[in-house]
Amino acid sequence: VVRMFASSSLTRMREFAPRHVVAVMKGIEDNVRRALDVAELDVVLDALPFPGRTAHRDRYVDELVEVLRQARGHGLLG
Repeated sequence: VVRMFASSSLTRMREFAPRHVVAVMKGIEDNVRRALDVAELDVVLDALPFPGRTAHRDRYVDELVEVLRQARGHGLLG
């Protein structure tokens, strides 16, 4: 079951062909990078803190604003 899920997830990632991925929880960054590598997707990966606590929420917003600015600067946003 896990292998089927992983395979279908990789297929969906390839079909979607993202140019930029944002992981919302720094703790999963390595797993997301591995999945992107297995899917043979060479994309920008940013990881943000999970905004569950007030201090993390403030960092999340600050870092998300920066990610969005950079994405817009690279033509990834309209």
